[in-house]
Amino acid sequence: MSESEPQTGIKDAWYALWVSTGKEMETIQELNRKGAACQWIYPVYVRKKKYLQAWHDEEKPMFPGYVFFTDMGLSTLQVTLANNYSNFARILSFEKKPVPLRPQEVEFIRQITVPRDNETDPHISVLKVECSYGFMENDQIFITQGPLRNHEALIKKIDRHKRLATVEITMLGRPMTVDLSLEIVYKKLTH
Repeated sequence: MSESEPQTGIKDAWYALWVSTGKEMETIQELNRKGAACQWIYPVYVRKKKYLQAWHDEEKPMFPGYVFFTDMGLSTLQVTLANNYSNFARILSFEKKPVPLRPQEVEFIRQITVPRDNETDPHISVLKVECSYGFMENDQIFITQGPLRNHEALIKKIDRHKRLATVEITMLGRPMTVDLSLEIVYKKLTH
């Protein structure tokens, strides 16, 4: 891998591991301790939330209940899951064969994320989706900056109060929705 390529195994196939929702990072760390030599990919989005009279950034899983790993660790993960892992974790498979994400699905995740700084474990790549900013004119959305720029057509719903956009993407060949942070700076009505 060249120095300019991210340490996320982008050239390798990515697979999905279905885990207990809310225990994504805990599952990754426990599987690492039990010998699953994987390169983990954990996409999160930054959500703005107001408490204590100030706005704070919180990280939330982009795909609650799922983490990804590269094919470099597929065989050791299968052995670890079969032999000595009692918590819920299943590799997404079809007819007992693990199914990789499609290259365009991996590329989309790579396009809208940036690696999180200060990672302590070289086997875990936390990929972060920053907040997007835009405005509305009548019912049309215009994203002026952020990862959703040029992806306005994917936005299916906006919750201006929670500062979230529900985005429809394709994952493992199926449509699914994910919430991403979106700040609508202003709304303009024209007649």
